[in-house]
Amino acid sequence: MAEQHWDVIIRAEDKKNRFDWRGLKRSRDLIFLWVRRNFVSRYKQTVLGPAWAIIQPFFTTVVFSLVFGEIAGLGAEGVPNFIFYLSGTVIWTLFANCLTQNSTTFIANAGIMGKVYFPRLVMPISTAISQYITFGIQFAFMLVFLLYFVIFGSGVHPNLYVLFLPVLQIYGTSMSPTLKEGNIVLSVKGGGFKTGEVCAFYYNNKILVKRVIAQERDWVDISEDGTVYVNNVLLDEPYISEKALGDCNIDLPYQVPESRVFVMGDHRSVSVDSRNTAVGCVAEEQIVGKIVFCVWPLSEFGPVK
Repeated sequence: MAEQHWDVIIRAEDKKNRFDWRGLKRSRDLIFLWVRRNFVSRYKQTVLGPAWAIIQPFFTTVVFSLVFGEIAGLGAEGVPNFIFYLSGTVIWTLFANCLTQNSTTFIANAGIMGKVYFPRLVMPISTAISQYITFGIQFAFMLVFLLYFVIFGSGVHPNLYVLFLPVLQIYGTSMSPTLKEGNIVLSVKGGGFKTGEVCAFYYNNKILVKRVIAQERDWVDISEDGTVYVNNVLLDEPYISEKALGDCNIDLPYQVPESRVFVMGDHRSVSVDSRNTAVGCVAEEQIVGKIVFCVWPLSEFGPVK
């Protein structure tokens, strides 16, 4: 009997190598065809075709800007509401579509899987790639509006930091009880910080997180028991659990210099902040962003106040 030769050999799962990388490499043409099928079928039945990839986030952003930005007043300080919500809508659409469509990809293609063998990872990979193509279109659409706001001076100043996700992890206890060690928070780039807001800033190749206490040219005074006065008015501080003068070596009362803010940690007895000349007041170019949301742990999930 003549020896038979097989093109594909299916073996039992090897726990040391769970992914069939060679099979995926051989199936790259199949991945390309599946990506094309997913992308074309998504818009082929619509009147507007691929333009729907732009229209959908546009109208979603318009609704968010009107409802949340104008009516509810939840926009980003110093950033136009439209570009703020558009950037969030674009990245959220990518995440949501990848998650929902990949969760049903095997069920939707069960008929094909029973007819011919191919690496099963072809399906979720092709689905994700097709979503990234849509994301690329929407991202380019967002860049057009970003360029518009930059040119016409609407308070948008992109820099190299936009290449990094504004996600920070808290180390230390200088911001407790508001933020504890290990918390993961989100920051938003912007200007015009208000008293009481929490900001992140660069200091000696590190990023510190403190609370804004006073603005430029304000007078700050701190009593021996840690009570804070700004322009001779008692500062209401519901976010601290105990008062303390802390590590203070500046002459009080102290006037905040031009284009700087005076910051302090919520845990006053251990925080090293603008009360000490080693840190001093924070300049605008040091600012990373405003801390707006805590995402971890889930028990503390919510806006940072």
